[in-house]
Amino acid sequence: MLVVSVLHLTGTLGWSGPLAGFGLAAGPAMVVVVSRLSGHLVARIGAGPVALLAAIVYGLGPVWWFLRLDATPDHWTVFCPACS
Repeated sequence: MLVVSVLHLTGTLGWSGPLAGFGLAAGPAMVVVVSRLSGHLVARIGAGPVALLAAIVYGLGPVWWFLRLDATPDHWTVFCPACS
């Protein structure tokens, strides 16, 4: 997904490399938040169900892009929800 993200931002939307890097910064920022919350969830219900939920959510990212992503620059509402 990282390669597709960079190609979409630089190729389709015409962003520069550094700007694309800043545009992708929301993903790593979400890791900090989600990892803190998922640690508590793993302690409560176990690692298996949390891993299954994470795999499902991660798999829905490309589906979101397939259904919503086009050449319009809707970075925060269309692109970023699937990056995280």
